[in-house]
Amino acid sequence: MSPPAQALSDGEVSDDDTARDPKVARLPSPEVRRFGQHVRRLRRARGMTQDCLGERAGLSPDTIRRLEHGAFSPSLDTLTKLCAGLQLARSTLFECYELGESDQTRELVDLLLTRSPRDIALAVRVLRNLLDSIDDFDQAADDEPGK
Repeated sequence: MSPPAQALSDGEVSDDDTARDPKVARLPSPEVRRFGQHVRRLRRARGMTQDCLGERAGLSPDTIRRLEHGAFSPSLDTLTKLCAGLQLARSTLFECYELGESDQTRELVDLLLTRSPRDIALAVRVLRNLLDSIDDFDQAADDEPGK
């Protein structure tokens, strides 16, 4: 008979104890839960459902749901697929997780890394036109009387 699992400070049991006693439920660590919340924020910021992200990443919607709820620590393979679905480099995923905020410049670069040279040239043209329009709008607002 195996010894009883010892509780850790936050109510978890150690991996060694869980491996010895399969009846012991393993609670997700705070870090795993926080990572799941991070993934949920990234998915929602892109306007994607769990089904959509799962399809884009080649993962089941249940895997996305369990990851977001912190039910497991994803493997490198799962993280790679997740990043493909979010159109992020793994480094960007972890950097914004560690910093607690998204670096939108890196996200733009990540989006472009997955595109063809033709797509990149088109994206640059569109972005230039958009920024020129914003500058024109700002200039017109500054030129209004009373400002």
